[in-house]
This record gives sequence, structure tokens and C-alpha cells, in this order.
Amino acid sequence: MLNRTVHPAPSAVQVPVPYRLAQQLKTQGYDLNRLIRELLEDFAASSGKLDTQALQRGHLIASDAA
Repeated sequence: MLNRTVHPAPSAVQVPVPYRLAQQLKTQGYDLNRLIRELLEDFAASSGKLDTQALQRGHLIASDAA
């Protein structure tokens, strides 16, 4: 089983984040709670459509996470 870190969102939604990814993002100075909150807000505002620009605004893009 994978180790996961769960970061609670303000709406009490728990979002599982792979442990290594969470640690890497933290060391790069990202605020995971803020990223998750913004992504959830953008997702809700987009009527359930995933907005890749929202991912980029949150700085959570493949090149940063790799």
C-alpha cells in the first residue's frame, strides 16, 4: 500500500496526496492546502470540467511535480 498524506480542504474534504509528492512540493515551498483549495474552487466554478489553466495557475504542473 502506498504511503499517502491527507491534506484537509476548508470544506472538510480530505484529498489523498502521495507522500513523496507531498514532501517534494513542500520542500519546493508550495502550500498544499492552498493549492488544493484553489483547484477545488476552480473545479466547482467550471461546472465539473477540469480546467488545465487552473492547474497551471496553482503551479501544479507536471514539470514542477516531477
